[in-house]
Amino acid sequence: MIYYPTGNIKEFQAERARKRLEQLIENGKVFELTELRTPRNNQQNRYLHLVLALVAFELGERLEFIKQYYFKEHINSEIFIIEKEVPKIGKVRYLRSTADLDSKEMAISINRFRDWASQEHGIYIPSPDEYKYNDFIIWATMEYKNNWEKYV
Repeated sequence: MIYYPTGNIKEFQAERARKRLEQLIENGKVFELTELRTPRNNQQNRYLHLVLALVAFELGERLEFIKQYYFKEHINSEIFIIEKEVPKIGKVRYLRSTADLDSKEMAISINRFRDWASQEHGIYIPSPDEYKYNDFIIWATMEYKNNWEKYV
């Protein structure tokens, strides 16, 4: 059962969730509580890859290197780097996929990357809601397609 405690029915939904949880505990049932997050959307993903391609083009690096090293490890390490204790091996570090981010985490990570590109390299990247966003999308897409071998 999914409970959505917001708006006018917030208390009603919260009370239903509490009652259900109490029933499960009283009956000795096994249960799992999970937070459902708003998944990132396709528009965010397209914008991210255009931004990464633009920075890759400007810095003369491959898109995958920009994404892995700068975007994930260097600028957004607290979002992407996961440390996990593995029996017989010890502590292991790995990177989350952008597919695992919710829309808020994705927005934060993109904004940090845009700020970094501007401050460290003087690369201006328009925000998605800026006036000429469509022109930027067209330009970046053309730039990427015309020079795709540099990014792969």
